[in-house]
Amino acid sequence: MSGCRPPALDERGPTAGKAVTRIKVADRLPVLGWYDEKHLLAPVRDGLGVVDLTGRTVETLIKVGKNENIYPYFDARTKR
Repeated sequence: MSGCRPPALDERGPTAGKAVTRIKVADRLPVLGWYDEKHLLAPVRDGLGVVDLTGRTVETLIKVGKNENIYPYFDARTKR
């Protein structure tokens, strides 16, 4: 699909006419989701941590060496 633009840049897409913020995070682990209204659970230089919406690491929660393999996932649970 060469030549196709990502949906965020497509004038007909969900962000048409709206400001879009791109947040740079480390690329070794997946972004897990929201930590709170202003922070993400995301990969950081030393492992997995809390990142603000500018991409700045607020806190490293789990330190992971470069040769270690971990497979984090997010599991939301509700009260029963």
